[in-house]
Amino acid sequence: MIGGDKYGRWMWKTKIKNNFNDMKNINYDLIKTLHSKLDNIWRMEKYYIEDADKAKCHSVPAWKKILVEEKKHAEMLRKEIELRVKAGVFD
Repeated sequence: MIGGDKYGRWMWKTKIKNNFNDMKNINYDLIKTLHSKLDNIWRMEKYYIEDADKAKCHSVPAWKKILVEEKKHAEMLRKEIELRVKAGVFD
C-alpha cells in the first residue's frame, strides 16, 4: 500500500519488471466492490439467514431475496473484471 487518493481509497502498487505501476482506480473499485459482495454473501449464507430462522423472524424471505441480488451483483462484477483482463486493461 502506498497511500490514499482524494476519495480516501488506498492505492496499491504492483511490481512489474522492476517498475512500479499504480493500479487504476476503476480496477481497484471493481475488486473492492466484488470483495464486499462476496463477504456479504458469505455472512448471509453462514449467519444472517440462519440467525433470523432460529429467531423465527419474519425477515428470512427478505434475507434470501437480498442474497439472490448480492449473488447477481457479484457475478456482474466478476464478468466485468474478466472482460477487462481479456482486453488487457486490468492493471
